[in-house]
Amino acid sequence: AEGKVAQAEARLSQARAETSDNLGIAKNTFLALTLMSLLVAVTSSLYVSRYVARNLHRIADAMRRLAAGNHSAALPRGPSSEDEIGQLFAAFRVFRENARKLDRRTNQIRHQNALFSRVFRNITDGVAIASATGWIEAENDNLRSLLRLPPEAQPNAPADMQDLIARSAFPRQASAGVRGGF
Repeated sequence: AEGKVAQAEARLSQARAETSDNLGIAKNTFLALTLMSLLVAVTSSLYVSRYVARNLHRIADAMRRLAAGNHSAALPRGPSSEDEIGQLFAAFRVFRENARKLDRRTNQIRHQNALFSRVFRNITDGVAIASATGWIEAENDNLRSLLRLPPEAQPNAPADMQDLIARSAFPRQASAGVRGGF
């Protein structure tokens, strides 16, 4: 019986030692896996943050140049992915194209306004542009001359077309068919 007890104690002691060794290996494996996971997480976060930060900086710099009027501002070939960074690159391209279109249209309008202004100033007839309520918004130099009125003392003072006509040297006619009633 004592031999059997001694053998059982030896097996138990050996099982304890194996269990202790296995627990040590498991602890070390768990620690190694934890460290590797931490390393992968840190590396991934550094890569992602550098990717995001670098691309956000590139986009912000290009947007500042575009906002300053540099319509040739371009981004280096960026990601064409569907993530947020790729969408920002695509949005910048749309903004830049819209800014270019706006610039072209602004130049066209500026050119048309210059043409209109030259025609308006140089036409030999007296011309006034009146609002729907009758207030004169613009007039050329010949209008007051045609109505035989002195030049406006206050150039930007609002005037009413009916008032200008009433102050003119032309008498009112009984019939509206003769020179518009004057």
